[in-house]
Parts: sequence; C-alpha cells; structure tokens
Amino acid sequence: MNSHAKVSASIWASRESYHRKHVGYPRFQRLTCTLGLIAADILSFCAAQWLFGHDRGVQEVTIAPAAGLHPVIIHANIYWLLAAGFLAFRWATGDYSSRRLFWDGVKGTTAGLAILSIPDLAIALTAGRGAALQALSCWIFLLVGIPAARQCARAMLSIGKLWKIPTAMIGGGTAISDLYPILKQSLALGFEIRWVVPDIGDGLPEKGFSGVLRISLTDRPERIASILVAAECREAIIAAGAIQPAEASRLVHSLQESGVSVAVLSTLPALPPRSANPNCFFGPDILVPCRSAQNGPARIAKRLFDILASSCLLVMLSPLFLVIAAAIKLQDAGPATYSHRRVGKNGILFSCLKFRTMVIDAESKFADWQTSNPELHEQFLQSFKLKDDPRITPIGKWLRRTSLDELPQLWNVFRGQMSLVGPRPVIIQELEQYYGAVANLYLRVRPGLTGMWQISGRNETGYDQRVLLDEWYILNWSFWNDMVILIQTVCVVLSGDGAL
Repeated sequence: MNSHAKVSASIWASRESYHRKHVGYPRFQRLTCTLGLIAADILSFCAAQWLFGHDRGVQEVTIAPAAGLHPVIIHANIYWLLAAGFLAFRWATGDYSSRRLFWDGVKGTTAGLAILSIPDLAIALTAGRGAALQALSCWIFLLVGIPAARQCARAMLSIGKLWKIPTAMIGGGTAISDLYPILKQSLALGFEIRWVVPDIGDGLPEKGFSGVLRISLTDRPERIASILVAAECREAIIAAGAIQPAEASRLVHSLQESGVSVAVLSTLPALPPRSANPNCFFGPDILVPCRSAQNGPARIAKRLFDILASSCLLVMLSPLFLVIAAAIKLQDAGPATYSHRRVGKNGILFSCLKFRTMVIDAESKFADWQTSNPELHEQFLQSFKLKDDPRITPIGKWLRRTSLDELPQLWNVFRGQMSLVGPRPVIIQELEQYYGAVANLYLRVRPGLTGMWQISGRNETGYDQRVLLDEWYILNWSFWNDMVILIQTVCVVLSGDGAL
C-alpha cells in the first residue's frame, strides 16, 4: 500500500436529479444495511446483559429537588435507557448510514460507550462491589462485542448482496494498484471494485485484477459516465491528480447528475497542510495530518503508559526471554543479545537491544564485503537491510520472522530511551541520508518498538514511504492511534507479512 490519498466526498449517492438515467443507492438496500447495523448493536447489548446479569429489573431514579420542589422519581431500567441513548446518538451522528474504515468506526463506538458507562458505573458502585464488577464487565464486553457484531452483520449483508457497493476506480494506474487491495480487503467500507479506468499510458498489472472490467480513459468523460451508469455503477473513486482538471470536473458532474456518488482522492507527492480535514482515513499509509506533534501533557501520559506496559510485559515474558537466550547460547555459545547505536529523542544516541540473530563475527564479515562482495555491500547501504543476509543464523531467521528478536527493546522502553509506539529507530547515516527536513521532527519524539512501518508492509516498503509513515505518526499522534497500532502489530506479527 503506497498511495497517499484521501476521500473527500460522502459515500452515499447524491440526491435525485432530473437526468434521464439515474442510478442511486436503492433506498431499500440502504435501509436494510442501516437496520442490520442497529440490530447488531441491540444484540450486543442483549448478549452483555445475559452474560453478566447486569441491571435486571426496574430501578428507581430520583431527580434531586431544587428550589423547594418535591423530588421526581422515575422507574426505569438504567441499562436499557443508556442503550437506547447510545443507539439514538450513533444514529444522529450518521454512524449507521455512513461507511468508514473498521478502526475509525471502533473509535466512535468506544468514545460513546465510555461516556455512557459513567452514570451506569456510578449507580452500580452504590449497590456494592459485586454490582460494580458486573457493570464494568458488561461495558468492557460491549467495547469488543459491538464492533465484532457489526462486522458479522456486514458479512451477512454481503452474502445477501446488500452491503457491497458496485464501484469504479478512475485515474493513475499506480494509485489504483495501491488502493485496490485496501478497498478489496475492507469489509467495513464495502466497496466492490468492478471497473477500473486507468490513465492513458499508465497500465495496470494483470495480476490481482481478475474479473475487473477495464475502460479506456481516452473516451470523453460523458462517454465514460454513460458506460458506468449503464452498468449500474453506484460509486466512483477518482484520483484527480492523474486527470486534467477540466476533464475531471466534467466527469464528476456527469456521474453525479446520474446519481453516482463520487469520491475524489488527493494524490499529493508529500503531506498536505496540517489544516486539511478530509472525511475518511483509508489506511495507515494513506495519509493526511490533522494535528500537531505531542504536547507536554500528552508526552507525560504516553511516558506513564510506556512505563506501566513495559514493566508488566518484562515480567510476563521473562520465561520466554530465558528460553530464547538459551536457544541462542546453545547454537554457537555467543552472547544472547546484541546492541546497536541508534538515534533517540533530542539526538541522543542509545544502545538499542535485540536478541542476536547473526553470527558472532557479523561486523567483520560486513567489512569484508567492501572488497569480496561489493554488490551485496552496496545493496545493504541502500536500505540498511538485506532480503537474504548470509550472516543470519538459523535461530535468527525464526526470531526475525516472528519479530521476537525485538523483545529486549522493552528494556529500552522502560528506561525511557524508546516508546512502545513511535517512529522507527534509525542510525545516524539513515537520518542524514533519507530524512532531510523530517529529521528535526523525528528528533522531537522517542523511537518506537513498533509503529506505522511495522503495520504497513515492514520490509516490503520503500525508504521514502518509511519516512512518510514516521512523519505522519508524529504529526497525528493520539492514544487511539497507539492502541490501534499495537493491536495491528500483533496481527502482523502472527501473519508474518513483510518479515525478512
């Protein structure tokens, strides 16, 4: 995924026009999808109450008297009152009628549940420790249950051919190639790419586009629109930078007049201004910054989280540390760990720890490559990594594939030299050679044990892309982004994607 694009138009079709052929999003289909998501939320609340036996029956809610008036007593089930409030609020904010990436949707439901749980937990605390534990367990379950139930609802609606939207992608072949896998894999978005219209002379690879109809962009915009309308396309995603502005405007107008919803992608070579605020975030490497780097309180909170999490993980994983260290020792009797000088916050160098994955004399072998194998030496200097490094030991290959070689960096996190999530820890040569103006931004934060690079293809990404990912992370830091990156890191490590 190498595209840097952002959707800046709504997902649903525009209002009806007086065009002779109008292809909108069928009201029945849209209503069914909305009701399906609402039903998923209701079932989640029912499951939570059934599992934890929380808030059964009717409670008395007393509104305190004011100015000498008598108190007002309301008989209601607080749990279901809050559940109804959650459904009404999410409906009012368009949560059931708009489409966004899975983690963007989870962020909204998490915020809503966190706010609604406060009065329920406060009332439960007055009823005793058991009731408070039931209430807490119930709301924690909902944090996971609602997003999972919604995904199940989307999957069932997809089986019934109700969720997926017939979609066309128009523009540069590179942008289409990069964005197509994201859209194809995202069930939450529900875009079904049936047509591609690549730019003139910008061909698409045959692999991965089987079953997708290709339309030539040499046709007039009105002709392209008529073809898509006749095929009942309902969504068009246009990479505006790959089309002449006048033609893009005519194409957008023709499609919208026919009831086809249009999303325009910004294909900028670098990050746009910080004030940009598009609608839909399409993935970790389709980037638009919208807030500044971490401020003082945020840095303190992030550091406290790092201390707590790293200390707990060091204790919990200590048996695994001993097993890995013993396996490395048994292999060649060399040291179990290896440290390398990396650039930290404010430019302070530190020893970045790893389990040793190479032979004992790896540094001398690298020095010998300058004369014995200059091509390999040059290849390493280009990215500071090798796909098939001959210095890696058998146990080292397994450690790298599973990313377990990075675990000793938890000690760096605990000591304050690194953070759990942050930009990639780099050496001085990398910072000077590749980061340019971004280097000053990089030096303002601690490097991370994991980060955007690790969840965006890892060693399959180019170096320019790595720098862009680091820049985006620093400019857009939030606890929510950190939590999402940590969860996605676990998924990436288990899958082994992008590992050397």
